[in-house]
Parts: sequence; structure tokens; C-alpha cells
Amino acid sequence: MKKHILLDNAFETWVLAKKNCEDILDGNPSLQVKKIFVHTLYDAIELLLKQIMIDQTMYSVRSIVLPENGETAELISRTIEIRNYLSSGELNEYFKNLKSDNDCYKKTKQEDKIVHLHTMGFTQLTDNFGKIIAFNVDSSWTKKDKEEWVKAMKQSLCKLREIRNDETLFLADADSFFEIDDFKNILGLMIQFEKIIKNQWFKPFGKNGDINIYPWLTDDVMFLKATDVPDAPDFETLVKNSYTNRRIALMLNGEQQIEDIYSLYSADFGIPLEEFASRMCVMERYGLLSVTPRAEKTGGKTQPDDGAAMDHAHTMIFDFRFDAALTREITSTDN
Repeated sequence: MKKHILLDNAFETWVLAKKNCEDILDGNPSLQVKKIFVHTLYDAIELLLKQIMIDQTMYSVRSIVLPENGETAELISRTIEIRNYLSSGELNEYFKNLKSDNDCYKKTKQEDKIVHLHTMGFTQLTDNFGKIIAFNVDSSWTKKDKEEWVKAMKQSLCKLREIRNDETLFLADADSFFEIDDFKNILGLMIQFEKIIKNQWFKPFGKNGDINIYPWLTDDVMFLKATDVPDAPDFETLVKNSYTNRRIALMLNGEQQIEDIYSLYSADFGIPLEEFASRMCVMERYGLLSVTPRAEKTGGKTQPDDGAAMDHAHTMIFDFRFDAALTREITSTDN
């Protein structure tokens, strides 16, 4: 069975993107979740497109940069390398061997990095998307259908790059980063890429004779439950409609001891502590939760609600503001 040299990395990254996408769909659009979703989806798509190019022996996936002012021996060595690359018939095998013993992977004395191996970047992959994916388009489509689909995919890829650059290089805040329209756009892109992945690597008998090359990566692990983009007008609607959030609200609404909250969460919510805290912050940000410390009486007097006496802070009043009908739905479902 052929070794697809980038798929381990690509699929691990894709699964992480899928998890965070489903967290957003289930009402947890925290800044952390949105950042991880954008970053991992960007990386996964870049790796998947490069893997398709490698599988199709598209030599343009890699360019070899000749050194400026290089010595004659080095130029000759690099020229031989170019010839070897362009004469290699199986690029997965070529890159596998290159990784182990090729001069391209030697480190320079001045810099601790690989300097000679250059592959297509995200912008170039976007520009060449139509050529890369040409064989993977539905054969029943007309030429116009294909052109419109490629155009829409390239626009979404450009938007993903723009959002990712904001997240990485400049602006990412909880209120304005990756708003609902951007999310719907990128979710549509992800759904389309799921079809590409299924067609390329998840057929019972793939194009290259592969038999489900990663059988433990089932549909439930790899692919979204959602097959359509939700019609929610904003993230607040997703937060309100979330089964997980409504279940938290049903169990915690009212007066709670702080110590009890953590035992409840671990026993009944079935989610990591970090996700629980994230969801509580999101519900508070969207006005669906307010938390008030309860002042306890000691010796007939109420302790002041300030830093002078902190015992009262062990008891909190949680006021969740979810629709009563939705809460009843959760109750009847759990029963």
C-alpha cells in the first residue's frame, strides 16, 4: 500500500479542526475555539492540497531555489538534485528518501533550519486550485458548473487566508474575530473539502488501489455531523440552542457551592474542565448568564460583599436566561 507522506499530519490536523468546528456549532464560539479552528483548518487544507499534488506527480508542488553567489560545486550539486527530482516517478517515495539523507535537509552553519526545500504556499495553492483538483470534480457537472464551483472555492480559500492572517499576525479579539458570516463561509468550504477527502482517500477501493488507508478514522471521527450550513443569524443563537449549554444551565441554575460545581461538572457534564469554563464565559458574554456572590450571615450580621471577608464567595447565585421551552425539552430528553 502506498505511503501518502503528508496524510498523517493532514488528518491529525483535520480532526482537530473538525472538533473545534463542532464545538462552535454546539454553542461554544469562544476566542480560543475559533482561533484553533481557523489555524488547524488552514494547515490541514494546505497539507491536503500538497498531498493531492504529490499523489498526482505534479512536480510544481516543489521548487528548488539556487543559492545566490554559490560556489561552482554547490551549483552543480543543486542542478543534479533538480534533475533527480524531475526524473522521479513517485513523489511520495522521493520525499520520504529526501527526508532521510538528501542535502536539502542539511542545516546551514548560520541558521538552524532547512533552507533549500521550498513547496507551494497557501496563496499559490489557492491560485492553482482548479488545476490541482481538476480530476476530483463531479464528472456530471457541466464546464460552467465546474468553473463556478472552483471560483467559489478559491474565494473561500482567500477568506480563510485573510482570517488566519488576522489571527496570527494582528487582530483577534473575542467580540469581532471570525464573526458568524465568516464562520458560515468557512464551514461551507470545510463541507466541500470533506467531499474531496472522501473521493480521494476514503473510497473502499481508492484511485490508487488503496483500501481505506486509515480504517480507524471512521466517518464519525473525520467528518462533521452537519451536512449543511446552519441558518443561525448570529453566534448568540447557536449558544442559546446548544444542548450542552442548556444542560449546564438546567443543572446549575440557582444557588451553588463552588466546591459542588466542580464535582457536578466532572460527574455529569462529560466535558473537559477547560471547555466547561469556556462555555460559562461564552454564556456570560452573550447575556445568558450572570453570576453573583452570595453574602452569608455570621452571628446575625451579613458579611460585607467586598474583599474584607471572602467566605461568602464560596456560594454563588447563577442566573441562566434560557428559553423555558428549551429547558423543558432538555428535561424530557434526559428523562
